[in-house]
Amino acid sequence: MRITALARAHAGTSALLAVLTAVACLLLAGLPRTVQGAFDDTLRRSLSAAPAVRTDLTVVGEPATTDGDLHERAPFEALDARWRGLLPAALRPLTRSGGHISAKTVRTPVFGGTGPAGRYINLGWLSDAGRRVRWVRGREPGGTSVMPYLDRTIPLVEVGVVDEAARTMGLRIGQTELVGANDLVAVRIVGVFTAVRPGDRVWSHDLDVLHVTRIVPEDAPEELHTTALLSDAGLSALGSRARTLTYRWVLPVDGRAADAAGAAELHAAAAEFGRQLAVQGTSTMNFRLVTGLPQLLAGFLAAQSAARTVMYLVLGGLLAVALGVIALGVRLLGDRMEPALALARARGGSLRQVAGAQAALTGLAVGPAALAGYGLSFLVPGPVPPVAHLGPAVVLGTAVGFAAVRAAGRHRARRCAAARRWPPPGRPRGG
Repeated sequence: MRITALARAHAGTSALLAVLTAVACLLLAGLPRTVQGAFDDTLRRSLSAAPAVRTDLTVVGEPATTDGDLHERAPFEALDARWRGLLPAALRPLTRSGGHISAKTVRTPVFGGTGPAGRYINLGWLSDAGRRVRWVRGREPGGTSVMPYLDRTIPLVEVGVVDEAARTMGLRIGQTELVGANDLVAVRIVGVFTAVRPGDRVWSHDLDVLHVTRIVPEDAPEELHTTALLSDAGLSALGSRARTLTYRWVLPVDGRAADAAGAAELHAAAAEFGRQLAVQGTSTMNFRLVTGLPQLLAGFLAAQSAARTVMYLVLGGLLAVALGVIALGVRLLGDRMEPALALARARGGSLRQVAGAQAALTGLAVGPAALAGYGLSFLVPGPVPPVAHLGPAVVLGTAVGFAAVRAAGRHRARRCAAARRWPPPGRPRGG
């Protein structure tokens, strides 16, 4: 039985079946790509819109003793490289470059301050202050020295304050203040700065440097807090004795590099990174991870799970409709081929040959069409989830299998009906 002759004889029906198959495969392969692309866009927008202090991975170090104090840039940078080396593989593409390091004290009061509000000048160091701030008055802080105070000498460190603090807290260039409760340090204000890019997301880590914090206790005067910037040389005067000192290594997360398919892996990797840091502590310093990334990813994964359920329901309905329409097309093609197949069967063709001919002609119509629809789906923007490969394969296999089974079933039933009518009626009895 010549398949090419059958294909020419039923070209119109085959073309209709091919069009139906191509459209079905395009939809079944393209829809998951579109939905997955929407998942990716949602995750990336969520991470990019959140404050950096929530998405970034911040390693917090707290000296347990003064032996854990860091007074130079080099140890900070060595630890930064160490943290990056501990990052799980899933997090590394999101934290390739950038970041900064800081060292700050908290709740450092101005000694003997006057006025209706309590003033606090915390001491801070930013590893990248040179590119993040602009000095508008005075100059950048320099090194440290000492100054006499009562019967002893105390460290004198140069600092710069943000212009908002200068206005709000009455700070001026050349002014010297004593800060601390017991272990006093003299700070001399030598410059006033503003942010180069106040809207930069990275400032969410250091709002205490950029703005004055107002705290109003229930039964005490208002408190004004600011963080003054030190130079690298000023690190030598920054210690944990008699004050709370915190180091931070900020590893920025680029949300644009995230994808929804790896969100669960990212969630697990963040938890693993936190566990790795917890065991890095020593008798002189403790380390911990501070980040809101797991919470953001958990919220996304919950929403994605609900949306994916809806997608599977829609995709299942689309697949059912597509298979039903294509089954009708296969049935139409089979009906058109029926005379030729019946003739071949009458001439001694086996059931396998008849079913094979029906399947081959159906495959000739739907095979290239399925590949064409699957290929056109790659024009749809978005990643390729595994389910995108499954739909066209199911369509192709169902169409060919249905054609073969239907042809075999029809001709087997016809042969069985003929067998029930055999042998012919007996001869009439003689008189």
